[in-house]
Amino acid sequence: MRNWQNQRVNFNHDWFVNKYLNGLDGFLTRLNQISTDSKINGRLIGFLDEQFHEWEGNRSKAKWIIDNFETEMSPKVLMESYPLIHWDKQNRELMGDLVHVLWKGRNPITKWIKDCEESYDKVEHIYNKINNQLTMTTPIKTTELISMKQLFREYRDTCELFSCKLSQLPGEILFV
Repeated sequence: MRNWQNQRVNFNHDWFVNKYLNGLDGFLTRLNQISTDSKINGRLIGFLDEQFHEWEGNRSKAKWIIDNFETEMSPKVLMESYPLIHWDKQNRELMGDLVHVLWKGRNPITKWIKDCEESYDKVEHIYNKINNQLTMTTPIKTTELISMKQLFREYRDTCELFSCKLSQLPGEILFV
């Protein structure tokens, strides 16, 4: 398995979906159960203090997956594998460029990348919006959290869409 494939699995499946989105789902479930006169549940604060901000430490991984998809998953990389590695360098480069152009012509590579970039930007935008609101309301009060409920739902939906866009990127090298 190539490095790009491992990175995508580790980020999208192992961390983003199974840990981050599951935590966000639990947070939203608890948030839906509180009222303005309720005390804030410790798990709500725990998610906001710890898990919510994990995006900051993982966003560069998401960006790397998007930015390196075309280079890492192009069939051009096969020119450096057996038995093609035995061709002379000039033929490998020529054929590599040719299969790359064919690959991009037969698959919507540019669209896939653009969709991922746009979805990533939306996650970033909403994350920063929530983070700014949380920073302005320290300590966090129940009424502020309730007023942000829709924003958290929008963030969750945007994260899920981003995960789907990453999943649409082929997980194996497509031959032409």
